[in-house]
Amino acid sequence: ESPEIEIGNSSGEEQLEKFRYVDGELWMAGVDSLGSDEQVHFPLIGGNMYTHQSSGWAKHNTVPGGEHVHDVVWWNDAAWSVGSGADNRPEFETGQIHRYLWRSLSRGESWMKINRQPFPIPGNGDTRWVNLLPQDDNLYIFGYEYNWVESEIGVANARFNGWDLVPLNSADSLMNIYASGTLPLTEKLGLIWGVDVGGEERINQVWVSKRGQREELQVLSGRTLIDATLNPETNELLLLSHSGNTYGEGPSNSELQIHLASIDSPENAELLLSWNSTFNIRCVAFFDGSLFLGTTSGDVLRAKGSLN
Repeated sequence: ESPEIEIGNSSGEEQLEKFRYVDGELWMAGVDSLGSDEQVHFPLIGGNMYTHQSSGWAKHNTVPGGEHVHDVVWWNDAAWSVGSGADNRPEFETGQIHRYLWRSLSRGESWMKINRQPFPIPGNGDTRWVNLLPQDDNLYIFGYEYNWVESEIGVANARFNGWDLVPLNSADSLMNIYASGTLPLTEKLGLIWGVDVGGEERINQVWVSKRGQREELQVLSGRTLIDATLNPETNELLLLSHSGNTYGEGPSNSELQIHLASIDSPENAELLLSWNSTFNIRCVAFFDGSLFLGTTSGDVLRAKGSLN
């Protein structure tokens, strides 16, 4: 049986990054496992996936090659995950770094390596797949290659149809997006936020993607999306943003806004709240009729009053 754990206390991770709803359950990919977990399969590398069930959190140290496991989504009746690493410790220590795509048919208990792509020059850099977005018949994968010797970084985006994994090219609307985050909304619709590295300016943008075709979410033009989350009680979308869109600027004490939209029409998002904050807000959530905000220092704030 998988061990019960407390996320943030004995998770076995150096950091906690993001949670996902996966087929109705709360999951978390293991971004960076601790040394004790790295010894479980030595010299093989096994990454972590966390699933939340009625008995609490369970950890599955079963992701082959998963030095870093970055994201997980549900698509085609299976769980899919991406990250980076190597098949074994000697491979990793000699700089043979790969980006990975994994699949689980057992709701996260075990994982199969579906595809891995190496950084072209061992020892010279890093490569990762970081974000996933299912779009109808394709699973879109967003990542990067970083040559730290030449100080060069580029996107490494691809799409997977269940059989073939194909790098995105100039004919693909999502080719040049360096994605900071993604959020599946419906089977055909999703959000992507990040930077268009093919553009003239390095600015943060938010796009609505439908079957792999993107359109900027105009209501957030000129702003930076901090977090996006679904309200499972109403099937509505909450968008937390701050003013300004210069790439590289984190959450600030500038004007914050929360927009509310239906998941099938995010372009019609309406302003719900606007305020200036002295806290560095990092995330938003809706639970039991209340709005909650999380800060970079680990504080949780609850809005006064009810949103019902």
